[in-house]
Amino acid sequence: MRTRFVLGAAFTMFMLLGTAKAGIIYDNGGPNTVPPQTGLPIKFFTTADDFILASTATIRSVGFYVQADTGIAGWNRTVDYAFLSDFNGSPLSVLATGTAQNLILSDSGLKWCCSTEHAYLAQFDLQGNFVAGPGTYWLQLGGATGSSPNVYWVTTGGGAGTNTAFWEGSHSGGYQVAFVLSDTAVSTAQAPEPASIALSGLGFVALALAAHRRKHWA
Repeated sequence: MRTRFVLGAAFTMFMLLGTAKAGIIYDNGGPNTVPPQTGLPIKFFTTADDFILASTATIRSVGFYVQADTGIAGWNRTVDYAFLSDFNGSPLSVLATGTAQNLILSDSGLKWCCSTEHAYLAQFDLQGNFVAGPGTYWLQLGGATGSSPNVYWVTTGGGAGTNTAFWEGSHSGGYQVAFVLSDTAVSTAQAPEPASIALSGLGFVALALAAHRRKHWA
């Protein structure tokens, strides 16, 4: 009886810990903090950058760095997205589109070129999961709204993609933009961490085991 109890507790912990494996699918780097710092427009224009998947993945959320001419208050925290196929190093066919959901905004603390404010990290859920096999794809952002004359997708000093960012029908010189793709929804990420839940579960199992022992020896 005791053996079955311990095995059941172990299985419960295995299931709890197993939920903690979600995370970043692709990381194109953070915002550039040295000249030339800039951003590519996503209010009246669209900007896209490529990413590479080594295996089939389900993308549930996007994080990108953003700023606006008049400061972050000049952006209404709205943006449209699209995933596109690749053809010879440029975006081609639209594979999925939507409007950002559950968007959260946080100050990265990293300098941006064109105002006294920092670059901000915007994270949002997709309207529907985007499932893609191995290959090269493009993430496109546009349709941002707000009082600022323009809103910018901040450039990165890294850039893991093979091609420079694409806007208004052509490549943008040597620029790539800062973003990450995740298989975890932003709304899920705001819930207690799976690892924390697992630790709480471990404490519960320990208490239950102690109670079981007391009952057994009573």
